[in-house]
Amino acid sequence: AALIFDEVDAPDNERPEVDRTELRRVLLESVPPEMIRWNHKLKAIWQQDGGAWELVFENGERGVFDLVVGADGAWSKVRPLVSDAQPIYSGFTFVEFGIDDVDRSHPEIAALVGRGKIFALGDSKGLICQRNSNSHFRVYAALPMSENPDECGLDLSSPAQAKASLLSYYAGWSPKLLALIWSSAEWMSPRPLYSLPVGHVWRSVRGLTLLGDAAHLMSPFGGEGVNLAMRDASDLALAVADALEAGADWHAAVADYEKVICERAAEPAAGALEGLNATMAENAIESVLAHMRSHYPQPA
Repeated sequence: AALIFDEVDAPDNERPEVDRTELRRVLLESVPPEMIRWNHKLKAIWQQDGGAWELVFENGERGVFDLVVGADGAWSKVRPLVSDAQPIYSGFTFVEFGIDDVDRSHPEIAALVGRGKIFALGDSKGLICQRNSNSHFRVYAALPMSENPDECGLDLSSPAQAKASLLSYYAGWSPKLLALIWSSAEWMSPRPLYSLPVGHVWRSVRGLTLLGDAAHLMSPFGGEGVNLAMRDASDLALAVADALEAGADWHAAVADYEKVICERAAEPAAGALEGLNATMAENAIESVLAHMRSHYPQPA
């Protein structure tokens, strides 16, 4: 395994990453606990005669709301009420796993990854590893495969079988990189990569709107998905609050918000698609290296 590009010393490197678990904790702790209802999986939604929307949950509870925000991800149950767009499978799947207690138990892996993230690419495959908090590493094995991993011979029935299957996919790769697989914790989970069409827009429907992946699902290779979702949420909250404070039509404010977020997401979505194609190409090292050098010129 040879280091091709190091972004650590790049002069314009101002894109810090945050551990998703810690981010979720910070956000959850910022609102009163009673504001969040856990274990409420949406079963059905329909509009009442007066225009409000009734939600029915799988636990039997239901409620009526003036505004329903579809923040329910790739397979949103709200999106079909405003859009006919369906997520499209990219042809690639991440197999996610983790490595615990890395600094103490796996110092060689800790040294390989350092304080941030590494990409190991080639032959339309990749190994991506990111340091999280508490000496935990999150790892993704990126592979071309059909939507059903079982059809590709990827056996995730047990940790031992999963490791053997992944190692067969990466035969010939450096032992330093294969150590990421050997050292994984006792779980692995497939994450097929889907995206909505670039430039996705939807018809404005009174009392409904979307944000995050429900609105502009894209591959993770753009690095903007969570950033866009958080900005969507902030913009929507401010738009509704400002309209109510001013005595204006908050429905019109929601429609204006939708135009803004759709326009804003178009360029990142195109970049995410380009990033996926470049990162998972057979000549991924050359294409990604050219991209990184154009954004982070190295000193002579």
